[in-house]
Amino acid sequence: MKTIKTFTEIVALILLTSVSLMAVQPVVTNVRASQRPGTKLVDIYYDLTYTGTEYLQSSVLVSTNGGASYSLPATSISGTGHGYSITTGTGKHIIWDAGADWNGNFSTTVRFRITVSEVSSSSFPF
Repeated sequence: MKTIKTFTEIVALILLTSVSLMAVQPVVTNVRASQRPGTKLVDIYYDLTYTGTEYLQSSVLVSTNGGASYSLPATSISGTGHGYSITTGTGKHIIWDAGADWNGNFSTTVRFRITVSEVSSSSFPF
């Protein structure tokens, strides 16, 4: 009977591990961006789905080489789709002030990567 108990424990452990690995992660889709005419502001929109219960935090990565690397330090970011405690939905909005972070530059190969991750409320900066 000891073998059956051990086998049952192993199966239970595998099932628990499988459930935790299948935890739902936030999914970002439909990222699109355009520069406001006559300004150096870039409007970035995306859609976010998530069925979990954790708080969500977003960040923006900027590439100037078509997505080969995302190394431009973009810190002048605002909008309701950026930061802590964002919500799911379509048309999440981020504003990047490219004039503050990358003034005097131009590229037709700028790309944006929006990342959204779960975050506990204890790590909020407020």
